[in-house]
Amino acid sequence: TDSVALNSQAHVALIKAGAQKLMKEYGFPASKAVAVASALNSWAVMGAERGKVTESDMDKTFKTVFGVQFNEAVAAFKNLQAGDTGAARELTNRSATALGLKPDQAQDFIKGMYKNALAKWGYDVNEVVKW
Repeated sequence: TDSVALNSQAHVALIKAGAQKLMKEYGFPASKAVAVASALNSWAVMGAERGKVTESDMDKTFKTVFGVQFNEAVAAFKNLQAGDTGAARELTNRSATALGLKPDQAQDFIKGMYKNALAKWGYDVNEVVKW
């Protein structure tokens, strides 16, 4: 058995399933859904194979997945924590444009991406992320 081919087929199936979910749950256009699902799959594989990810890896993945720079997102959400919703709203609108979504779809996608992580720490994403 060719383990590389089997592994590749498994990744293709995961990317296809992920893209379908993004289209169904958030309204992604097909091409953007495949790009985001592929970036997320690459991120997972990279982390598993190397045991770490670099800042450059993070920037590249974040730009593909959210359509904005990682450092801009961090700054906007620090402002959000301080009660300033303007930067987060503007960044969400830019993300929506980059991903081919409406702003409310992008907001739902962002919340969906962080829902489980926040829940592990005892937070409700809808209470933490308000903009």
